[in-house]
Amino acid sequence: GKLALYMKELVDGDLSQAVPFEGAKNELGDMARAVAIFKDNLHEKRNLEEQQHQRDTNAQREKQDYAEELACRFESNVMDIVETVITASSQLKASATGMVEMVQQTGELAQSAPSLVNEHLKMFVLWQPPLKSYLRPFQKLVGK
Repeated sequence: GKLALYMKELVDGDLSQAVPFEGAKNELGDMARAVAIFKDNLHEKRNLEEQQHQRDTNAQREKQDYAEELACRFESNVMDIVETVITASSQLKASATGMVEMVQQTGELAQSAPSLVNEHLKMFVLWQPPLKSYLRPFQKLVGK
């Protein structure tokens, strides 16, 4: 009766009650002490399961924290790369703009070059006869 009912309660997970007849000095007491060992083992099993559950929970939390840390570092590295690309792109744009300006200036100079050459040729043609007459006395002195 009473010991069998207690064992059913143990199997159902109730470890809160004291084992009946544990102090008896007969066969019923021997059975009750064996049931007490069973109860202690169930209690120890429950403690071990709780400890394992706590370790599993901690390990899961550590994995999650590590994954979040990796994600943050990855995001930070990607942002650094994006900032570097943006900076390089801005510098490249500035260099390209400067080169375009130099090409435009070179084009303007190239367009004005023929007219400058023509002006110099005209001046040479205009000044050639006076220079020849100016140089004749010197040529005679030198013997040419």
